[in-house]
Amino acid sequence: MVLQMMAAVCIRGGNALILEAMGALASERDGGGFRFDRLSQILRTAGLCGSAKDTVELQIMVVQLINAVISSQDSLEMRVHLRNECHACGFHDFLPQLSQLEVPPCS
Repeated sequence: MVLQMMAAVCIRGGNALILEAMGALASERDGGGFRFDRLSQILRTAGLCGSAKDTVELQIMVVQLINAVISSQDSLEMRVHLRNECHACGFHDFLPQLSQLEVPPCS
């Protein structure tokens, strides 16, 4: 739910606020890591607990947030910068797995 709310804030023009919060979390927890490190960690560990349906839904929400953060930027340079941060966090390793997901039907 929190990830969905963060994505909605990005889409409604609060992308700077979300990026600032992600940066603060990265520097507090990881000593100055990338803003997307925590989301990468969520994707890496999503299958370790909970049901398969919950895992898929969590992964979808993470990808939606990443998409909202990047696509809500006005500057092409910032979009490229954020995309490169995602790659530095290892998101390219998850793309083949994510493309294989079967999305559960809406209930």
